[in-house]
Amino acid sequence: NINSLIGKIISIDEKTKEYKIVSMGHRNAQGLYYDKENNVIYSTEHGPQGGDEVNINTSPDGEVENFGWATSSYGEHYGFPEVDNSEEYKIAPLNKPHAKYGFIEPLKYFNPSIAPAQIIKTEKFIKMPNKNIIYVGALGYTFENGRRSIHQFILDADLKIEQHNIMPVGERVRDMIYIEELNKIFLFLETSGSIGTLELDN
Repeated sequence: NINSLIGKIISIDEKTKEYKIVSMGHRNAQGLYYDKENNVIYSTEHGPQGGDEVNINTSPDGEVENFGWATSSYGEHYGFPEVDNSEEYKIAPLNKPHAKYGFIEPLKYFNPSIAPAQIIKTEKFIKMPNKNIIYVGALGYTFENGRRSIHQFILDADLKIEQHNIMPVGERVRDMIYIEELNKIFLFLETSGSIGTLELDN
């Protein structure tokens, strides 16, 4: 519903307070990073039972892109298949794949879920020419399947995944920020309420 702000990423003019819808079809977007230099938005979102996503919007100033929720998802409704979700599937069918139904495919989806949180992008921390490097913090209540970790994605010039590296942290990684002067990524570790650092081993 283009007339509703539910399930949307919006842009707000801080001076005029006017806003516009940038993209739609999001279930629960939690991490958001705007690459101003290349005019690209990176975001993470929580799926239902599985189907967490990392998404890329390469034309935020163009036509409003639709990322599919609640028509398409790589997850399922909670309790599936043991629970009778037939009524939920009538409302939100969760078709697969996204592209078959006219929606934008995620850069990466996770089954089972990792509970992705903040997403940042920097090529200054680890210098790799002609690459785009993003980092995603993962929450979760267990340590399996890449939860409680940092996920590093090395993308080529076409924003396709070349490498996906998982760095276990052992805590829920809620937030991250890169400080160029120190060449460190600082983490807010939610489990213990600590500040952690990710730095290069020279």
